Amino acid sequence: MKYRLEYIPRLTEKELVKKLHIASKAYEPYLDRSIHFIFRTNKDSEYAYYSASFGKRNFMHLAGIKSKSLNADSFFDCCLFEKITKADCTPRKDPVTMYAKIDIMKDMFDFKHSKCYKIGEKAVITADNQFEFATGNNIGLVGYDHRINIAGTDIIDKNKPAIPTTLIRKPIYDYCSQPEKIMFVLALNQTSCKYSDIIYEIKDGLFEKEKELFPDPLKNLVK
Repeated sequence: MKYRLEYIPRLTEKELVKKLHIASKAYEPYLDRSIHFIFRTNKDSEYAYYSASFGKRNFMHLAGIKSKSLNADSFFDCCLFEKITKADCTPRKDPVTMYAKIDIMKDMFDFKHSKCYKIGEKAVITADNQFEFATGNNIGLVGYDHRINIAGTDIIDKNKPAIPTTLIRKPIYDYCSQPEKIMFVLALNQTSCKYSDIIYEIKDGLFEKEKELFPDPLKNLVK
């Protein structure tokens, strides 16, 4: 078997600012919202779902950055308004890893061209696979996980929202040979407290037709 060494570009300051700005614009529709991914393997399989919350502080972590000059909220705002500088971007691990993440970041929030997989109660764990759920495509993935413990215990509080915890520059197919189709992406409506704001549906009008087919736990969460 021949192994291909992937070229990771070293970004100039102009390229870095542009890529972080575009990535922040792609992330913005989900910002400070509880997002519901609804998915299934094929038309004969049952719908499943996973919820996650996207905060400003998660964005910097996904970019592989631990800024010495900006807190996570300010970092996101500077990316969004193209005020970020290379000096603000200290690699969390190393420059190559940081550039690799930033280079593909905008594509990781394009759920129209993404698939997903759920590994349940962390049934599969590898060195870079410490998450419950992933969305991704043929160039990378974002992993999601619950990370907040119940006070005074080591038990994960599942009542707290999951968050995006890692961005990996490897195809989702490296982790799951048959990822599932993301059928709908919904946001929580603050008035009804139901997931009813449609961000994405795989086909126009399909959500209204299909929601009566959802399993009862899912049906109770949507409107």
